Amino acid sequence: MRFFFALQVVFLSHFARRYPAEKLTFLQLFTTLILSVPGALFFEPLTPVFTPNLVGAILITAVFATALTFYLQTRFQKVTGSTRAGIIYAFEPVFAVLFAYLIHGERLTRQDWIGGALMLAAILIAELGKNR
Repeated sequence: MRFFFALQVVFLSHFARRYPAEKLTFLQLFTTLILSVPGALFFEPLTPVFTPNLVGAILITAVFATALTFYLQTRFQKVTGSTRAGIIYAFEPVFAVLFAYLIHGERLTRQDWIGGALMLAAILIAELGKNR
């Protein structure tokens, strides 16, 4: 899976300089839809109960967590390289844990804090090391 994510970052760096972000975002989301629906229909049971909470969660994840973030990624990746973009994306788990702690009050173990610090250190070393 990481291989395909890396390919997406590299190809996006290439095509983001040539095409509008809106069209590339639509193409990415539409391709994901077409490739995902058959597997989802075959492997996942289709028995959702559409409550207001479920509809809200779908809207939040579809609009903000998917469409908006893909658009921003596509729009701004043209001004940065694929290596830097990959490093920035690697920071996502650190932010996920941080927001889980801040918003949901999740307890973090010492191992969680050490892992986050190591990821942050690795990103900073990779970014700051280029300037030397």
